[in-house]
This record gives sequence, structure tokens and C-alpha cells, in this order.
Amino acid sequence: MEKGKKNNTTTAIIHSRDNPDIIGTILKKNKNIAICGIQGVGKLTIIVESVKRSEGVFFLENTFDYDGKIKERGYSKYINYLRSLKKDMIIVGGFHEVEQKMSEVKALIVDGIYGRNSDEIESLFKMLDKKDLIVMLIVRCIKDLAPMLRRFDIVVELTQDGALLLSIENAEHIAKVLKKREQAE
Repeated sequence: MEKGKKNNTTTAIIHSRDNPDIIGTILKKNKNIAICGIQGVGKLTIIVESVKRSEGVFFLENTFDYDGKIKERGYSKYINYLRSLKKDMIIVGGFHEVEQKMSEVKALIVDGIYGRNSDEIESLFKMLDKKDLIVMLIVRCIKDLAPMLRRFDIVVELTQDGALLLSIENAEHIAKVLKKREQAE
């Protein structure tokens, strides 16, 4: 598949604990990637490890958790830990900082969409449309991506034992089921 094409129809289950290697392979074939998984599965750590040898990696922080609450104080320690994994990674607090340094940015890790306003979501969409930029969006649950799934090339659901690679069509079906279940509760 040509990098950046949105015709991925493959869904695969990968049983491996080497998720950074899996993500690294996916990054070579896809431009816009959504990474999902339960809390503690290592979404951010795995992504940072997978781009360890890449240049021009920026990390866009998010101080809001998946439930809209401000993240605990430990978040800054966690960011420092991620920085220790990739010392040349640039940490930014907002999309405007990314836009100001676009000539340097080759890969952008976006820590969640929770708590982001409509202008920030629009900036995310602009980043996803940039030809020479790889965007990795981290979210906890695939249902939160439902309205924007078509903007991604592939969805990776990380598990404790590996990863589930989802075509966009399958990801949409799963998101729809999860949304219905949430509304029924």
C-alpha cells in the first residue's frame, strides 16, 4: 500500500510483546495512525520507542485525561520519562507551537483529543492532511475517534499481548457498537 492511502482493508491480530517494532513497521507503511488501548498498556511508551531512531519527532502534550479531568501531577514526570527514551524529541504544549516549527516536524505524536477545543481539533485535521508529516494520535478508546476515523490510514489497538490492526471500516463498526453500548447505559 502506498504511504498515505486510505484504502487499508486489512485487519490482523499480532501476538507479540515487541509492540515498538510492530508500530515501527506500521509507520513505514502508513502516514496517519490512531493508537488505542486500555490505561497502562503502554501506548505512549511504545510509540516513543518506535520512533527512537527518527528525526524531527514532536510530542504534543495534553493535560486532560480521557474523562475530561486534569491529569495528575505525575504527568510531568511521565513526560520526563518519555523524553529520557528519546532525548531529541521536542515537547510542545499546543498546535500553534507545532505550526511555528513545521519545517522541523517530521512526526507528531498527539497525546489524546480529550479536552481539546474545536480550533485544536481543526489544527489536528490540518496536520493529518499534511503530505510529509506522520501523525500518531493516542486515545484510550476507539469510540472517541468515531467522527474522525476516515482521516486515518489505520487504527492500532494495543493489548497486553500484542496488537490488533484495524482497517478503518472495521474500526468504524467497532466504534459504532461501543457508542451504542455507551448510550444504552
